[in-house]
Amino acid sequence: MATAYGSNDNCIRDLIVHYRALAVDRMRMAEQYAREADYQALELGQDSPKVRMTRALAQKAWTEAQEATFLARQYEIQLSPKEEIWRGERSANQSGNGERRSCR
Repeated sequence: MATAYGSNDNCIRDLIVHYRALAVDRMRMAEQYAREADYQALELGQDSPKVRMTRALAQKAWTEAQEATFLARQYEIQLSPKEEIWRGERSANQSGNGERRSCR
């Protein structure tokens, strides 16, 4: 569901911040799952169903991180060249649930 915002530039900045934060969150999840899978593989073996499932979760989180990074870059392109976005800035109206947002 699209989320309504004020001015278009402010909305785009909020979206960039949202997707950057989402990308960082998903990359951390991917790294955590990958480490967990490595430890599980030592105990259970590489072919363990539990190891395969954890590796699949790591891959899913990594893919979501890449998608969020792509969306942040697409929104950055829409801003005028004079605009600057501070990395790591979080907006009060952003949610971390991964929902797709748009300016409308």
